[in-house]
Amino acid sequence: MTRTKRLLVVCAIFALVLSQAGVGLATHSVGATQDSQGVESREEVEAFVDDAMAEDLREHDVSGATVSVVKDGELLFAEGYGYADRQNRTPVSANDTLFRVGSVSKLFAWTAAMQQVEAGALDRDADVNRYLDRVRVPATYDDPVTLDHLATHTAGFEEQYRGTFVESPDDVRPLGESLQDVPARVRPPGEVTSYSNYGAALAGHVAARQTGATFGAYADRRIFSPLEMDDSTFAQPVPADLRANLSHGYRYNDGQFERGDFETVGIPPAGSMSATATDMANFMTAHLEGGQYDDSRILSESATREMHRQQFTNHPAVNGVAFGFYEQSRNGERIIGHGGDTELFHSGLWLLPERDLGVFVSYNSAGGAAAREEFFDSFVDRFYPEDETGTASGTAGSENVIGALPENETVAADGGDRPALSVFEGSYRQTRIPYSSYEKVGAIGADFQVSANDGDLVVNLPGQDPTRWVRNGSTVFEERGGDGRMAFRVEDGEVTYLFFDGAALQSFERIAPWETTQMQLGLFGGALLVFASAVIAWPLLAFRRSWKGRPPGDDAPRAARWLAGFAGLLAGVFVAGFAWLVVTDQSAILYGSTLLDALRAVPPLIGLSTLGVLALAVLAWRDRFWGLVGRVHYTILTVMLAVFCWQLWYWNLLVPF
Repeated sequence: MTRTKRLLVVCAIFALVLSQAGVGLATHSVGATQDSQGVESREEVEAFVDDAMAEDLREHDVSGATVSVVKDGELLFAEGYGYADRQNRTPVSANDTLFRVGSVSKLFAWTAAMQQVEAGALDRDADVNRYLDRVRVPATYDDPVTLDHLATHTAGFEEQYRGTFVESPDDVRPLGESLQDVPARVRPPGEVTSYSNYGAALAGHVAARQTGATFGAYADRRIFSPLEMDDSTFAQPVPADLRANLSHGYRYNDGQFERGDFETVGIPPAGSMSATATDMANFMTAHLEGGQYDDSRILSESATREMHRQQFTNHPAVNGVAFGFYEQSRNGERIIGHGGDTELFHSGLWLLPERDLGVFVSYNSAGGAAAREEFFDSFVDRFYPEDETGTASGTAGSENVIGALPENETVAADGGDRPALSVFEGSYRQTRIPYSSYEKVGAIGADFQVSANDGDLVVNLPGQDPTRWVRNGSTVFEERGGDGRMAFRVEDGEVTYLFFDGAALQSFERIAPWETTQMQLGLFGGALLVFASAVIAWPLLAFRRSWKGRPPGDDAPRAARWLAGFAGLLAGVFVAGFAWLVVTDQSAILYGSTLLDALRAVPPLIGLSTLGVLALAVLAWRDRFWGLVGRVHYTILTVMLAVFCWQLWYWNLLVPF
């Protein structure tokens, strides 16, 4: 989650999602070796982490970080690095400094939900509306949304930006109230994964509601207290007794760190948690030890195993989703975990159940987004490297790697013959976008191209160099020179979705050529050029006529030009104003503003004006308002206004609600 979604530069967010797939990532060079057989001592972990953090803070412009590692039921290592408060030179302490963990918070919502399933209060396969009061999930499809759909991010909700973050703690509404803003259901449940902050918050609300408590109070009593997580909270602002130990978040601009404001989550179970690294270690220990921490138990062994078991996968060849945890695989190791992102804090929690190992890291600066994945990649490479055969060097067998395929695999999930490579060519866009509101403009820049070349597929991800993929099955491809895997879903001979192995919570749907960023921006640009030709040329022609003393033209042709020019001018003003707002004040897009309200009132005027222009275009040809060139120009302008209105409709901008 990110507070200021840069709606016209979503490719940056998209690249962050794909970073989990291991596409185009660098790794730490410090401490790399192929001789290690796993984590064996605190000293070797400390040496590695110290070197890695020194590099992270320097190379990624990070103010501070905190790390904890658990192994075999014990806290093996915990340390803080850099500064939590640069002004007062307060160092990070793993025991005392609270970091905002973002979406890692969701693991606590899913743990709460499984607790209530185990208690018999929740049925995973029942319609979640059974457990709700004022909140109602609409019956858009025949099949209802269940708790399992929420836990696997397969409920089919659209993305919803507004409400996920709010401007201040004073704007946080009671969870049951804020969840009444239900995002549209845009695909049947159980079809594909599409990450949903709303779905996780709804699950946390459902779990807490069974006990009559708020979610924050539930987490305090049922999870934090038994796990001795005394320095953890979902409260916003952080309670007074913990506030002095809360790390600030930082941006790095022009060679200096700039302290950011407290980032407030409007639906707390999705990401409002603050915690220390040692508290997170207790949580990891409980999950690795069958639900138990010291003498306290938060889940039974069977319920814990069920949370860690794969519940859904988009394709047999790629990693899937457990109950809230998502799967990853590196160097033959099966990993379950979750990332967490606000604008300023970037966190990650990973469990290697077969190794009885857990790793948590959090950074308090924007540069931590890249540092997090590099850190964990290099951790696995250091302690669990691949051997020369391409498998893990330790004891975990390949049967633990979800989606592992033999080299000669040739059968697709659809059971058909190998489609021609041309079948996979086209444009794809992530499904995690708004579909029903003006926030859909966030999808601009989120699509990419797949093309066939010399027997391979070439994938052109936004902001990255093209990558080549060699076929390893009917619908499965392996990255040349990398460890990525990509798979397609084919239905009735047509590709519908693309999946990357490391992005288990994301799917990418095939889109029509006219929906691509290139086509949409091209149409916008072409329309604005045509509008400019009218807005500039027609007044000049009128001035020339007046200068030469010629009488003005007839009323109907003049009215036609005035109306078309007015519509074109409005279109230019709207595009310029909206683009300026996105670039200079992204918070207005999420939280609203007077200028945004004024801009959103413009498209209906453009639409009404275009209807008038269409009628006048017909009259222009019937009554021969101008010469042939003038009528053709007016017709082109009319067509471009109609296309522009269609684009406004496609991006949900034509009507102001």
